[in-house]
Amino acid sequence: MPPKKSAPQGVDISPSEISTSQKLAAIGVERFPQATGRTRTLADAYQSTTEQINPLIERAEQGLRALGLNVSGSVHLETHEDWSSHLSFRKVDKEWRLLLDVGPDDDPVGLNWTAKPLITTSREMRLKALAQLPLLEKALVARVEEQLAEACETVTDAAAYVADLEARTK
Repeated sequence: MPPKKSAPQGVDISPSEISTSQKLAAIGVERFPQATGRTRTLADAYQSTTEQINPLIERAEQGLRALGLNVSGSVHLETHEDWSSHLSFRKVDKEWRLLLDVGPDDDPVGLNWTAKPLITTSREMRLKALAQLPLLEKALVARVEEQLAEACETVTDAAAYVADLEARTK
């Protein structure tokens, strides 16, 4: 931290008579008007960029639904001292949605976890989630592959059993 500048000799600063800018100028500290302009430009650019988040989330939900995978899946977003968050895609009220799941790490069953639509979460969380969408799609595809393998095995076993049953009952 730079050392504080003292008021130059002979300068009497009365708090009630001058503005903060004048007080700072009296002790040799200048304001930087270009910083204010730059700050406003940065804020406007950030706002403009992040206004695209919700439409992207809506389009991602539509795209994931259109894949027709019809399975739930999730990917890890972040971990804190004793809780974690996940980006999930699953059915809520008969509609497939992107969700933010948050809960304690010591609850593997998920009884104390909360879920909310991703689109209603903080800007920071929505940005983190957008970055994980490709991983979520991979997780969903992997889940379908697992379930397909199980389904094929079950159907094959059931077909063999039914054929044997029919042969024994004729």
